[in-house]
Amino acid sequence: MSCSTASTPSEFFGQTPLDLGGQIQFYEFLQSITDAPILVRNGLPQETATFIDAQTKSITVAMVTFAPEYGLASTISITATLSTEVSVDFAVGHFQSLEGDQLQQYRWVSYIGFVLAVVILIEKVVTIAHKNVRAEIPGFVVDFIIQVFLPIVYFSIRLSQVAASKASILETVGTEGLAGVPWSSRSVSLGSKVGQFFDGLEKFEAKLSNESLMGTFYFVHATAALFRLIFQTSAHPRTAILVNTMIQAAGDLWSFTLSLSLSLSLILPLLPALSLCLSLSILLSLCVCLCFSLFRVRWLSLSHSLSFALSFSLNFSLFLSLSL
Repeated sequence: MSCSTASTPSEFFGQTPLDLGGQIQFYEFLQSITDAPILVRNGLPQETATFIDAQTKSITVAMVTFAPEYGLASTISITATLSTEVSVDFAVGHFQSLEGDQLQQYRWVSYIGFVLAVVILIEKVVTIAHKNVRAEIPGFVVDFIIQVFLPIVYFSIRLSQVAASKASILETVGTEGLAGVPWSSRSVSLGSKVGQFFDGLEKFEAKLSNESLMGTFYFVHATAALFRLIFQTSAHPRTAILVNTMIQAAGDLWSFTLSLSLSLSLILPLLPALSLCLSLSILLSLCVCLCFSLFRVRWLSLSHSLSFALSFSLNFSLFLSLSL
């Protein structure tokens, strides 16, 4: 739970705040809040119904599960943001360890990837040696980055992560992490138990963040390889017509994408307010006239911005009158 005021109390509900995810938050066990009407904290009774008060800005329920049979650890976070309206969102993350035969198979796949990258590099070097080196350098650099450098970097990082996945599970959700918290021990204070729990949770979220970064890296590499493949199909005369058309229209497509993104970033935040006074047909007309306006503008220079505003206003007035 996060407080909306600038000042944070030193204690709330008998607990001191913790810095979780860059925010000062108060914590409590879900079972304690839902199953008991009163909790005793520091010798004082606390009504669980008052845990969410007028200063509560958001509340998050975090759950961690682990399937030993598959080596799969998951975290589920349900966040409710409290303002004029209550909005609920969720996030699910997974982390899987590879052991035994599966780990060995992944190692062999990585080794094959390394070998293929080296073979491609040798082929590129031999090919460029029999051509005009200066003219072939740009294409060689692009092919080297996409087909050799990025795959080697990905397999190197990913192989080290997968090889250490068993140890990562042990130190996050295993006996050295969440599963190793001595909840039943009377000799360990509650603060130490909670601290160990949140330490393991932060380590687990760090692993999930690394997984997300590797997924983004793989997506960027795969997208670059796809565009390279599309460009290379121009070697055939018939497919070259399509490729050259896309190359010639790349500037206009980029201009349209940029214009559409900027326009939607300005209009979408206003849609909830507009929906209170405009009917659905007017909102549809707004989107249609926006598309017409965007097709009339190629770049967001100063003069084109004025042209865009005038064109947008004209089209909006036209469709507004038709809707009414």
